[in-house]
Amino acid sequence: MARALNRTEPSVKNLAGILGMRREKEPPWMEEDVRFLRENWGRLTIHQLAKRLNRTAIAVLNKSKKLKLGPIHDQSCFDKREICKLLGVDHYKIDRWIEDGLLRARVAKTSREQGRCRGITEVRPRELLRFLRENQDLWDARRAGDIMKAVREKELLAEKVKVQREEGVQRRRVPWHLKLAFRKFVADVAMEAAERIRAARREPEWLRIKRERDMVKYLPREGFRWTGEEDEALRRMFRKGDMTYTEMGMVLGRSAEAVGHRLARIVIWNTRKGV
Repeated sequence: MARALNRTEPSVKNLAGILGMRREKEPPWMEEDVRFLRENWGRLTIHQLAKRLNRTAIAVLNKSKKLKLGPIHDQSCFDKREICKLLGVDHYKIDRWIEDGLLRARVAKTSREQGRCRGITEVRPRELLRFLRENQDLWDARRAGDIMKAVREKELLAEKVKVQREEGVQRRRVPWHLKLAFRKFVADVAMEAAERIRAARREPEWLRIKRERDMVKYLPREGFRWTGEEDEALRRMFRKGDMTYTEMGMVLGRSAEAVGHRLARIVIWNTRKGV
């Protein structure tokens, strides 16, 4: 502004003070303020935090970025978009499950400040597993992704966020004479963590049975040898051109991948007859 007005910076500051436009300098962050911010980040809105700390919302946001507190809403829970992608369903079905009381969810207290009028719907990972186990007839395992992997990622994220918000991340230098032992210690901890993650991602028995039952229920011909009648029916549907691989597979009792592989192996167009 001083360059644009061809004046010195002190003169611009003095005039801003006379006009009542000068911004007051933010007070330094005390240890109590940082502790309060860590404990209530995700529980209160940004404006509520700013009011309690007697600071501006911008100052609270900047401090949260320096402390690496992450987004103010709880990312250790699934939102509707993530559940839709994981289960292969639309959000209307999830809304119906929540309205019927089958899936317990909550609305994030801080989501309205993110510009979303209806708020962010949060579902805890264990609650999602309970719903899937008790309502297996409402979802299709063929459309679902790796459920246990997604649940474990959310649990690890919750542990990381807990450390960041409650204790903070401190960087410490390892003395040179302890670096070799420290590397071995880190490798041992990483191997143990890998074993725990591998065991946690292992599908429970009910989920494995659900996948097998859905494969037999919806794809009765999956894994069987293709017959001449099936090949001819596949040719007719492909020539018609108004069905996807998935729709053709539902008619024939096979997956979309099996339909695509079979189409690559058979003669579809009879060039001798000009068809």
